[in-house]
Amino acid sequence: LAGWKVGLLSMAGHLTLINSVNSSIPVHQMQVLKFLTKIMNKLDHINRNFLWGSAYVKKGIHIVNWNDVTDPEVEGGLGIKVYKLVINSMLAKLSWWFLKERDSLWVKTLKAKYLTPSRINSFSSTNRSSSIWKGLATGWDC
Repeated sequence: LAGWKVGLLSMAGHLTLINSVNSSIPVHQMQVLKFLTKIMNKLDHINRNFLWGSAYVKKGIHIVNWNDVTDPEVEGGLGIKVYKLVINSMLAKLSWWFLKERDSLWVKTLKAKYLTPSRINSFSSTNRSSSIWKGLATGWDC
């Protein structure tokens, strides 16, 4: 979108598009998977460049610190979500559901597979653990 929408939208249009589309596309995967930090930083980079009007050829001027832009609107920011915080909160919620919904089939399946007697009270993950279990381990740490 950056190539042809940059010149057609105002700053408010850029912000609306970021908040409604770019911030919600990866949310489904974020609910259960832990993204790599490199991927989350790249997604933030795409949002940052689109907000300030950077296209592939011409660089836009970033006039405000990104940390200030991502502050909530009540604190003077624009309310753009930072992917690292979004994914941590979603994985923490998934871990909470894991502890709360003890009789659910998905919880019973994961417990049978990963909570062996040697690590019954541990959310530790190994290289052989599934990405969902690794996400649960990350959410438990949060």
